[in-house]
Amino acid sequence: MINNFILFPFVPSIKPMRPPLLVDLMNSIVNFDKEDKIKISKLAENARTKIFDFDYVLSSKVNKEEFEKKILNHFIMRRIGYETYTAWHIAFENKITDILPEYNLMFDSLDNWNLFDGGITERTGTDDTKTNTENSLSSSSETNTTSDNRFSDMPQNQIRDIKSGEYVTEYTFNESNGKDNSKSNGNSNTINNKQYKETVKETLQNKIQAYNEFKNNLNHIYNMIYEELENLFYQIID
Repeated sequence: MINNFILFPFVPSIKPMRPPLLVDLMNSIVNFDKEDKIKISKLAENARTKIFDFDYVLSSKVNKEEFEKKILNHFIMRRIGYETYTAWHIAFENKITDILPEYNLMFDSLDNWNLFDGGITERTGTDDTKTNTENSLSSSSETNTTSDNRFSDMPQNQIRDIKSGEYVTEYTFNESNGKDNSKSNGNSNTINNKQYKETVKETLQNKIQAYNEFKNNLNHIYNMIYEELENLFYQIID
């Protein structure tokens, strides 16, 4: 019995070269040629000064070390979006320095908080009070005037004939009616600037609420920064 075998040529599995993972890059930076290897959880802490080796301005309300560690740990298992580390690092530096001025304003706007202080908060500011005053004044007057002037050369004992108009040499009759309506309106705006200072006693519940609000706002800012940096990495984790 003869077995017939169909032979297929062997084709090796060829995968395209992919850029390295950020964790591999940090591992090379930190652990290259070292006997005592640094753990993955400490890679960002030890590699950050090599990756963030450029000058940039960061808000005084943000700790620089924590800022760099957060970014590196967020993308630690992502492949860089460039063929070489050098190309990626140039793009990374340009992106960080370009977006931070806007986000520094957001960091600066965060209210200071301290969960374990004495529970007393002093607030100062300006109270701008605007007063709007409207005045309305109206007046009305009506005048009626009648003038009847008659003259005659007749003797005085015939004055009745003058009044009746039968014997009048000169006659003038004037009658005028007048009505005056007037109204005035006035508006005035007054702004009073008052400096104030108040002392607020905070409870533990108030502090926890303020702390949670602070954390939510801080995380929201970081999430926006992560989104800005997305195009520096591959979009699929593998």
